[in-house]
Amino acid sequence: MACQPQEELHTKIKKGLKLSWLLLYGFRPWYAWLSSYPREIKPEQFLGALRHGSTNITSLETELKDLVIDIASKVNEYVRTMHRSPGAPSRNQAILLYLLTRMHRPKIIVETGVGQGVSTTFLLKGLHDNGEGRLFSIDLPFFEGGSNNPRLPSDEIYPIPRGLKPGWMIPDYLRGRWELLQGDSMELLVPLLNRLGQIDIFLQDDLHTYRHMLLEFRMAWPHINEEGVLLSHDWEKNPALCQFAWENSLPSVQCCRIGCISRLFESKREA
Repeated sequence: MACQPQEELHTKIKKGLKLSWLLLYGFRPWYAWLSSYPREIKPEQFLGALRHGSTNITSLETELKDLVIDIASKVNEYVRTMHRSPGAPSRNQAILLYLLTRMHRPKIIVETGVGQGVSTTFLLKGLHDNGEGRLFSIDLPFFEGGSNNPRLPSDEIYPIPRGLKPGWMIPDYLRGRWELLQGDSMELLVPLLNRLGQIDIFLQDDLHTYRHMLLEFRMAWPHINEEGVLLSHDWEKNPALCQFAWENSLPSVQCCRIGCISRLFESKREA
């Protein structure tokens, strides 16, 4: 896999630097961003790096046709009525989550952040098609007309329409493998992980601040099994993922702009 060109890497880093963060957190996170910036790989390479060999992605994507149409219509309706983005992953990111779930065959997935439920839907669809596994989600939602999450920055406000609940876009037939915990992940994540013991996939996608993301990575990693995967949506918003990879000497990659850390990458690199 080709590494990201050095000039392109430095350009992205320069764009991401914020003086306020430098004053608040010092040089440690920025050094981590410089030294542990995730290399970019394609979905085929991503799944191959997780030891899934040759993958016929096209054949798996055909299983998603009806679901993609259904979710796209719900997203369009949200934009039409709410006049803002639903905060959903891109089509490619959603499909990648499905492909990972199908190929990696996790028994336990934990995610923080649900919102409208697009990512959750594609994870659940993978579990449904596998015929095994459960997804546990933590969400502190922002509802239309008011919020119980005052920590949300203005650029991360994707209100759930009045009268609906987190994950309202999830089709009913997928909900049997899902458990939702509503509340602050800083209070709920550790007890959930202690209850579950070992997990296979962790997806961080709630509050995208440096301290919050870094804390969630540190909470989740000890519970991720040897062949497990840590995923981060919107990881580029701050150096948290890079710092976590750097301070634990772990390799990281990005695929479809989702950041990922796994011990399997390290094993492949050392082979």
